[in-house]
Amino acid sequence: MRPSTAVCYTLWLFFGWFGAHHLYLGRYRHAFIWLCTLGGFCGVGWFRDLWRLPDYIAQADTEVYFTEEFPKLQLLQKKAKFSVARFSGEMAVGMLFGILAGAAIPETLIKEYPYLHVLGLFGVHLVANVGYERCPLYIPMIGALLGLPSMVFSSPESGISNGAFFAAACASWRGRRWIKDLPERGHVGKRFGTFLLAWLVYSSLLTSACYHNFKIITQDGESILVKDALDNFFNSPAWAQSKQTIHVVSHEWWQHGTRAAWHKFKIALDPEGEHHAYEVLGVPTTASEKDISMAYRSLVKKYHPDANKDDPHAEAKFMQIQAAYEKLSHIKSRRADRNEKQRPIDDEL
Repeated sequence: MRPSTAVCYTLWLFFGWFGAHHLYLGRYRHAFIWLCTLGGFCGVGWFRDLWRLPDYIAQADTEVYFTEEFPKLQLLQKKAKFSVARFSGEMAVGMLFGILAGAAIPETLIKEYPYLHVLGLFGVHLVANVGYERCPLYIPMIGALLGLPSMVFSSPESGISNGAFFAAACASWRGRRWIKDLPERGHVGKRFGTFLLAWLVYSSLLTSACYHNFKIITQDGESILVKDALDNFFNSPAWAQSKQTIHVVSHEWWQHGTRAAWHKFKIALDPEGEHHAYEVLGVPTTASEKDISMAYRSLVKKYHPDANKDDPHAEAKFMQIQAAYEKLSHIKSRRADRNEKQRPIDDEL
């Protein structure tokens, strides 16, 4: 049955960068490429689909297309025509997969295993088999192996691009073959499960690459690996406090139910900043208004900008102390008013 053009273009417009329209048409390889590259490398392929979708929709009606249109195409072209778009896609996805394969291990090991970039051939093979064209795996593999010396004796960047180029060149030269039999549609659940499994593998490699080799910039302008930043976070007081909060909330839920756990969770979140204000003033949460005022006057005197002209951080600290005191004063005043209004009701009862 021919897919709906309206549905296809709607999916293309709203979810096209994730390959939803290709999933709808049963083009799982195409959808996977779009999902991995955000719409064919930041929307380039997605935009091209705007005028290619009519052909894709026709091809999706496999029984009609394979028996009527496809034989005519085979008579005109004994093998699939060379396509600049497909060749460029093979190169780009091959380089992406090659980079990802190398980045998935620690940087210190990349030089010891330069041949990992050869795995970019799977990206070339993936693009070469989109639609009604088929390319055996061994053809881009031969091309990738031809580019292997450049991976060993040159920089990793040139090695990756050379490997992808040779693999794509071989696929375009010897691998442009038409599909022989009517594509088996198979069970939708099975095909979609395979799609999800492939995405899981890709996501795992991407996560590993981010963990081992991606860097973030600190507030001091220094670069630090994501894995080092995560190690530091899990050893930080903030994480220890978070674990304690999780333990308290889960214990409260187990002992007293969801409502009590939610109450504890709201207290831990400190949405009004009350607990933080107590910390700024250096007083316990049970401190009286008199204790809070005494701590405030002491800190204001200590951090007043006029008394700390040589300290560039004194003014910021002074403003923080004032804000904390005003916050606590406002909260306590509001609670006092609420208690005052509640008292006549309690007396009547």
